[in-house]
Amino acid sequence: VGWPTELINRLAPAGSAERAPLSQHWAAALDRLSRDTTLSRGDRIDALGARIEVAKLLAGTAPLDPELLRQVRDIVARIDLDTTNPYERQAVIPSAGHVLADAGLLHDSDALLTAELPRAIAPYYHMLVLASNDRKRGDKAGALEWYEKAYGQSRGPATRLQWGATYVSALVELAPQDARQIDHVVSQIIAELPPQADTFYERNQRALQRIGRVLDQWNAKGAHTALVQQLHGKLGLVCRKLPPGDAARAQCDSAFDAPAASART
Repeated sequence: VGWPTELINRLAPAGSAERAPLSQHWAAALDRLSRDTTLSRGDRIDALGARIEVAKLLAGTAPLDPELLRQVRDIVARIDLDTTNPYERQAVIPSAGHVLADAGLLHDSDALLTAELPRAIAPYYHMLVLASNDRKRGDKAGALEWYEKAYGQSRGPATRLQWGATYVSALVELAPQDARQIDHVVSQIIAELPPQADTFYERNQRALQRIGRVLDQWNAKGAHTALVQQLHGKLGLVCRKLPPGDAARAQCDSAFDAPAASART
């Protein structure tokens, strides 16, 4: 189920005689898995998403088969109807919304996700998919509104840091002229950082590195040097609350200066 197009490309490169039959057999197997009610609903959604990937590989630049799109709608609708446990819905519905969007069914994805927001345990996951849908439409303002809502509703220090980094990245890409909002969001993220050792490792550190990289890209021509330096200074105030010589202090001091290769989330 995982990485179907990568595996097909490796096993049967474009132009090879084996590519079409291998892709078709793979698609048929994924189709069976997506309909197999002995599997978890999450696994079925994963299989459906992989099925769409293979279909897009086979279709090239052509539209996806309308019959496949009908099947995608039907499977998602059935899973939506059958999934009653709120914790299972939290896992399944955002994934289903993503699958619909990947199939080009943005309206269906929006409808599924927005209907779920009032009862979702953690709606900020759904909001990221809604933001992505608006980006695909070219609706920058709509996308940024969802990213802002998602960050605003995110809960837990690590999650808020990660969602905040995502929002900052979106701001820099979609509204680079909005220095005031970029300053506001990054400053808020820094203000929420607990000055303790485990703040500056693993998932948290990767999110901070991402923010640092994005700020560097935003300031590539030097137009925002003063503001970026101020933000570095705000992070430095947090770092100085950690003991000198402590490993976490060094991690904090270098968080915004990490190389791009290590700034992935």
